[in-house]
Amino acid sequence: MLKGDFKEAKEGSVDFTGVPEKVAEKFLEFLYLGHVEDMAGLELEVLALADKYLVKELKRECEVRLWTVKPLRAVELLERAYELPAVSGDLKKWFIRIIIDNWALLKNTAEWASFQQSRPSVAEVIVVCTSENSCVTSQIH
Repeated sequence: MLKGDFKEAKEGSVDFTGVPEKVAEKFLEFLYLGHVEDMAGLELEVLALADKYLVKELKRECEVRLWTVKPLRAVELLERAYELPAVSGDLKKWFIRIIIDNWALLKNTAEWASFQQSRPSVAEVIVVCTSENSCVTSQIH
């Protein structure tokens, strides 16, 4: 980040304009300590910042933490994941798998209703998968 032919290296600083303070704090915590104790639910945002500044270890740490989310949070994260190019397709598919596997718990929640409104085509495929029990998440993008 501060090496090579990057603007940040030439200027010797990083501009966090537009980055929420808590996200920047988690990013800097990782740079100084080599880990983040508590992501405080900011894994996706920190992952996107780590991707932007090519901090692979932090991006990987965020991804690992996101593989263990609870079902309701998976719905919220999937909705936000489509807005962040740094989120891998595999992680999105994992969130979808969690939703499908916990459909009975999630189908009547406000989070699912919100997801249906924001991503109707993906929501429709998930609903079909849950009703047919034959969905392969690799077919969902």
